[in-house]
Amino acid sequence: MPNVLINLVFFFFIVLAWLYESLCGFQATGTYPFIVPLLPEIFQMQDINDDQDLQNMATHVLNQIASYTYPPAIVHQMIDKFVEILTESPSWHVRVKALPVVQVFYFKHLFTLTKAKVMDVVSGMLMDTRIEVRIYRGKKCFLQ
Repeated sequence: MPNVLINLVFFFFIVLAWLYESLCGFQATGTYPFIVPLLPEIFQMQDINDDQDLQNMATHVLNQIASYTYPPAIVHQMIDKFVEILTESPSWHVRVKALPVVQVFYFKHLFTLTKAKVMDVVSGMLMDTRIEVRIYRGKKCFLQ
């Protein structure tokens, strides 16, 4: 069993390294079809406590994803995925870690967004069942 876990973590590193390098270079458009489906998994990678390197790499990739400029069609897909992560994730750690990423992405693409769905969801985070999410949302997040 440990061999399978090691191989899985190695696979995660390969995927994260590919995404990071692609988003930093000229081949970023090739990652568009993969970013939206991988977003929940990347947030889950941030929540793996056994591997600090994997957590750090996932954080760097999410920061890169949030700060990249996307075409409007992808922006709306990503907003829908962020809303899904913020509202349906069973892990409160994932919801807390998603808020700063959503904040950067939201303000980066503010002028291409047509509906304030994100504002409703983030404001609704004040009513989250976990006190940690409510505190983080109240102190450090946007849309006050």
